[in-house]
Order: sequence, then C-alpha cells, then structure tokens
Amino acid sequence: MNGNTRVVVTGVSSITALGLDEKTMWQNMLAGKIGLGTIKSLDTSECKTHIGGEVNTDELSAALKARQISSSDRNIDMVMLAAADALTQAGYAPGSPPIHAATIAGTCLGSSWAMYASLFSLYEKGLRGV
Repeated sequence: MNGNTRVVVTGVSSITALGLDEKTMWQNMLAGKIGLGTIKSLDTSECKTHIGGEVNTDELSAALKARQISSSDRNIDMVMLAAADALTQAGYAPGSPPIHAATIAGTCLGSSWAMYASLFSLYEKGLRGV
C-alpha cells in the first residue's frame, strides 16, 4: 500500500442489551431505558451479583431467523447479525455479486489481562472469587 488507500464506511450496526440494531438502541437510550436486568443466560446463584446487561436470547434468535442466519456460538451469532445489518445499510443484498469488503467488530469482553485474572480467580477460588 502506498498510504493513500481510501476507506469508506457505508454501514454500521450494534447488538446491545438496549436493542439489536442502532435505531432501536438509540430510541431506547433517548427514552431513558437501561439495558441492565437479572442475568438469565447463565446460573449466577454462586456469583456476587445477579444483574448485568445481556442481549435477549429470544430476540437474538428471532432476528437470526428473520435474516436466515444459522445459529452457532452466541458471540458469533451477534457478529453475524451486526455484519448483515451493516452490509444491508451499505446496499449489499444476499445474492448480489461478490464484493471486496471488510467488517470490523468490537466487543465489550475487556482486556486479555482482565480475562486472565478472572479465569485464574475462578480456578483458584470458585465462582465466589470472581
């Protein structure tokens, strides 16, 4: 590359506890809604807290089905849905000729060090140590 490569952002998307697309998320933010609630996707009975922000599993499944995206891993499902929405915004439709495109995905998993420390604590102290 010569340093003069042009990049055009033509679509964006978000999958959050406040909505599975940026329009819904923004409307919920403006309405003062919060994405926190009782964690349902895993057993928190031995954890210090039972509250967190998580994407609704039923809504995620319905959105994947509507987009005809096969479900696999929960994180991959959310990335695939976000990428599909961003490509749709960019004007790319399923069945269109192949294009050269890139998708950048960001998550809120945190740093590698924080993940390592949490897993180490889980191993050493059990759920109450996390």
